[in-house]
Amino acid sequence: MEKNNKYQVKFSMLGITPPELPKMGSRLSGNYWTWGEDNKLPNYLYTLYEDSGLHGSIIKSKHSYVKGRGLKTDSVSDDLKSFIGKVNRHGDTLEDILERYILDVLIYGAGALNVVWNRAGDKIAELYYLDVAQCRYSKDKSKLIYNDDWTKGLRSNTVEYPLFDLDNRKGSQVYHYTSAQSKLLYSSPSYNGSILDIQAAINISKFHAAKTVHPMQSDLFIEFVGDEPEDEEKQEFEDGIKRKFTGLNNAGNSIMIGYVKSRDEATRIEAIPTSDPEGKRFLQLREEVKASIITGHQLPSTELLAIANTKTLAFDSGYDKAYEIFQAVFVRPLQEELMKPINRLLSINFPGTKLELLPLPVVKVNLTNEQFIYENMTTEEVRADLLKAGRIDKAEYEPGSLNKEQNGKEPGSIDQAIISTIKKTKEDAA
Repeated sequence: MEKNNKYQVKFSMLGITPPELPKMGSRLSGNYWTWGEDNKLPNYLYTLYEDSGLHGSIIKSKHSYVKGRGLKTDSVSDDLKSFIGKVNRHGDTLEDILERYILDVLIYGAGALNVVWNRAGDKIAELYYLDVAQCRYSKDKSKLIYNDDWTKGLRSNTVEYPLFDLDNRKGSQVYHYTSAQSKLLYSSPSYNGSILDIQAAINISKFHAAKTVHPMQSDLFIEFVGDEPEDEEKQEFEDGIKRKFTGLNNAGNSIMIGYVKSRDEATRIEAIPTSDPEGKRFLQLREEVKASIITGHQLPSTELLAIANTKTLAFDSGYDKAYEIFQAVFVRPLQEELMKPINRLLSINFPGTKLELLPLPVVKVNLTNEQFIYENMTTEEVRADLLKAGRIDKAEYEPGSLNKEQNGKEPGSIDQAIISTIKKTKEDAA
């Protein structure tokens, strides 16, 4: 008796493949050490910076805080000022170089400066910025190899720079900055613990972007009739379907494929209903991911970076505190760490150099200053703000708190009762 194969179905599930994150280590590949196991880690870190709106915004804001208002040069010699104003034959200033160097440190956790000695070897003739993402350690770790295109390995145009060495003052060398906390050959960025969250945020954005293009897209069940293909043929066939119809760029769709041996039915394709067609689960996940990214970047308050959750920024005493914490735990320590080698380099030409980066001023709008309110706001505007902030219960005027003009009393632009309310609020908060 022939065996009934009608209900013998084998299934394959095609969907989103979890991203394979590059590993932070390094390995010897011929005559150089890779940066990441696949030598693509810098490219990946730059992609995160470019593709994540939140992460990129944080990096750019951090960059503004760290470079601050530039170098403090009011008490340095004219010769040092002249060198700072032109550190190489291309006319770059030291601040031009620092601006790009600081951004590299924030993105990659590393930076590079090309140091050119004069012929006598007693002074630094020129300084250049070097893109650290294109640099790799040589086999013996005595040089950095600069390569325009590491996808071609050492077949591309390369330049070898000996590492900066005070005992060998000649030619063109490179100072390679790595974080003092790093135990790896190549530093990890300070946000290293949030890389998975940053990638998740990018994937969520791709999902919602795909939903706008394919709003009616749904998961599918495809049942093929006939014998199941051989493994190699089956893999090639399913990979083709997966690339074309699934993944984040297709709104996160997944496809279930079945192979049934029954000869009584035709191939069928059915949509699988989803309980979350709008991807609301991703919206909730996005908020959780956002919080993790902010934590990984050591931010005491999102208001510092103009990415607050509220519609308007409240530059108040809470902002002042957050600014002080951020300066103390992140900005000033990094400024000092980055300026130490810069000062050591400059001290070769100008002994005793101790340059520092000037901090950005506190950005704030003090709306609790009575004089500012008295001169610039109407009663209605102030009461609307007080009501919105929960400092008063209703916008209507109480007896005795009308504008002085309306009361026939001394002219003025605001009622003293409102000023008293603001004063009391300040006193209660103090």
